[in-house]
Amino acid sequence: MGTGRRRRTAAPTRPRRLGDRQAGALLAAGLGLLLLANAAAWRRERALARRLRAAPASPRAAPAAPPRVSILVAARDEARLIERHLASVRGLRYPNLEYVLCAGGADDTLARARRAAVGPMQVLVQEPGDGKQGALRRCLERASGEIVFLTDADCLLEDERFERVLAPVLDGRAVVATAPSDPLPEQRASDFVRHQWAAGVYARSLAPVDLPLLSGRNTAIRMDVLREVGGFTEPAPVGTDYHLARRLLARGYRIRLVRDGAVVTEYETGVLDYLRQQSRWLKAQWIHGRRFDAWRAMAPVARAYAIGVGFALLPCLAPALGRAAWALWAMGLAHALLHRLRQLRLSQIVADVPVSRSTWLSSAVYAPLDLLRLAYGVLDAALPGAERRW
Repeated sequence: MGTGRRRRTAAPTRPRRLGDRQAGALLAAGLGLLLLANAAAWRRERALARRLRAAPASPRAAPAAPPRVSILVAARDEARLIERHLASVRGLRYPNLEYVLCAGGADDTLARARRAAVGPMQVLVQEPGDGKQGALRRCLERASGEIVFLTDADCLLEDERFERVLAPVLDGRAVVATAPSDPLPEQRASDFVRHQWAAGVYARSLAPVDLPLLSGRNTAIRMDVLREVGGFTEPAPVGTDYHLARRLLARGYRIRLVRDGAVVTEYETGVLDYLRQQSRWLKAQWIHGRRFDAWRAMAPVARAYAIGVGFALLPCLAPALGRAAWALWAMGLAHALLHRLRQLRLSQIVADVPVSRSTWLSSAVYAPLDLLRLAYGVLDAALPGAERRW
């Protein structure tokens, strides 16, 4: 005769019973508040978007006696776009340019650069271990301009946007000016790229005129100021541009934003590459903010990391909190979706970002990706060697 015993299941705890009972009401109330909050935010953002749309274009640099501008570029494993990049530099109409490129890597970036470089373009060899900081240091040693323009080898420079970024430095309104980026023309049919593009337009539209950071792919800075803050002499294996921004701010300099000076560059098209890129940017802000005791600059990163941790942990708390944990998780997804929809609409108004029906519908996929990238960023920052891994 069988004498097996039935396995007893543990009785639900009080927090779980309460969570199960209140999950529906919590979700309904939370979604209602989210709708109201996002509607109010959209009213403010729509008014801002219309003001930005109607604002005159930023002035362009057109000095009678143009000072020399040194374009500095570090390129490693950039063979795919290096020739188009160099062609865009050769086509610039600014009359007093100097170009210094430090190229290397496992592909034929260096060979292609040497073939495509003409006239006064200088091509240096990037040695193993240089990193971007070391490569830019080599470039700066060869530069003779009064203004330095920093960009990347996957960027295509255009006259008007290039001159808009130079203008505040040339006319004395700023010692350093920076601008965002837009995707390559051939990438703009991709919904994934459109979502990234919209997020960038949204961020620069809401950003203040004076920024706490700069873009290493699109920045103009006075040579004397760059040398005063140490140039690229200090080691910075992670986040060269964030390191430079912290040094400038520590000396009391302001970083001017040029919203309509975006450089055309290659956007990520793979999800894993995108997650790695976003993680690198967050990690660089955190590392250099901590290094320079810039606690205010670290606050947005800390908030992003906290959201990422919450997104990852809430499903794990379901056994303890019951369906309430899933209700909170669903509210987070709903907020990410509504925020994504606001980004798309604002980018349409401000920058004519093409948003099709499929772009709107794909928000249901890319909104969760916003939360996933934060969770991935937490994991990447917590792994050993984070401060040396780019």
